[in-house]
Amino acid sequence: MKKINSGVWFFLWALITIILVLLSAKYMNRSLFQTKPAGPIASSSSLNGLTLNMAEIAKHNSASDCWLLINNKVYDVTAAISSHPGGAGPILAHCGQEATQAFNTKDIGRPHSANATAMLAAYYIGDFSQTLGQAPTPAVSSSSVSVNNIPLIKPVVSVPVGQVTLNMAEIAKHNSATDCWLLINNKVYNVTSAISSHPGGAGPILAHCGQEATQAFNTKDIGRPHSANAMSQLAAYFIGNFNQTIGQAQIQQNIQQTNTVVPTTRGGEDDGGDS
Repeated sequence: MKKINSGVWFFLWALITIILVLLSAKYMNRSLFQTKPAGPIASSSSLNGLTLNMAEIAKHNSASDCWLLINNKVYDVTAAISSHPGGAGPILAHCGQEATQAFNTKDIGRPHSANATAMLAAYYIGDFSQTLGQAPTPAVSSSSVSVNNIPLIKPVVSVPVGQVTLNMAEIAKHNSATDCWLLINNKVYNVTSAISSHPGGAGPILAHCGQEATQAFNTKDIGRPHSANAMSQLAAYFIGNFNQTIGQAQIQQNIQQTNTVVPTTRGGEDDGGDS
């Protein structure tokens, strides 16, 4: 009887050990993406001739067609949404947008694992501003400007003298407190004159100078939207649409106009940051 009881206890101990090992392995192997796309997206001939700019990326903004721009590379993560360990929400919130900061911090200040980062490559389409079917445009020299250690890309199309194309390379040049441009909802704004009077302080604006800032503006980086009043005031700082080519004279005129704008603030805001 004693031998039988010992055998039963040994069997139960072994069974429990196996279960714990399997559960541990499953937990340790959790990553951003648990499944890979059915085929190599980047080689799809149906995308040949498509230029991967923000206007194109913004079209793919749903659960059934979700592209992300991360570290100057474009990914189609549609197939990953249903199997994302953190749920679909964190991915869906950034579909069709620049998502470098969101991916690098998971929106909670912690990075993805090295395994998750490596698996992201399975969803790669091409480099930002690349025309698919062509080789990626070489990055600018190391002496050129970079934003958040992301190398900028040389413009593919030559621009006539005296004109400027409002692409990411151009926007990224304006990345300081004395010259601050933002890309918000595919529109470019010069918010330099608004920095000193921003109710939430200069920091929230300065953190995004020269960058795509749609998500940051829509959530104030704390998950709450700006007021309707603040959104209407943004129009006063408008320069032009993303990828629009406009004359230098027009840009200077717009900048002079925005420099004369005096932002109106509303007292008593609950967080002091509605402008």
